[in-house]
Amino acid sequence: FFFITFFVITFVFIFAFRFFTFLICTLLIYTMFFIFIFVFRFVVVVFIIIFIIIFVITFVFMFAFRFFVIFTTFFVFTFFIIIFVFIFAFRFFFFTFMIIFTIVFIFAMTFTFLTTFLIYTFLIYTTFFIFTTVFIIITFAFIFITITTITLFIIIIFTSTDFTFK
Repeated sequence: FFFITFFVITFVFIFAFRFFTFLICTLLIYTMFFIFIFVFRFVVVVFIIIFIIIFVITFVFMFAFRFFVIFTTFFVFTFFIIIFVFIFAFRFFFFTFMIIFTIVFIFAMTFTFLTTFLIYTFLIYTTFFIFTTVFIIITFAFIFITITTITLFIIIIFTSTDFTFK
């Protein structure tokens, strides 16, 4: 009776611990996913607004330079298309990754609680490191592109001598 009780308690404890660990890790991953998507969308919207402002300023002040306006329009709208394609591709990749991640969690449930805990920890830290690194790189790329574009527009506006509207 003692051994049966001990076995049942141990089995229930291990199963409960594994299930609890699974729920916590899943919650952490999905929370990180939604926070990351929200911050990423916010950054993209801010940069789109900045580029719209840059485009309006360029169109108003550089009306005489038709080729430059055409080039700027092409550049800005190409950049918008790239951003939106990137957002949709990134979102599709992230949802696919989350499905794979959930499947990995379900398979990891078959291992012992220590192995499961180690797998969760490794996957969480690896995923967090990879996606924060990617997010930082993307953010700095957007900042660099914005600063370069603004600098280019300022240089062109202040170095041009023909301000007559033809």
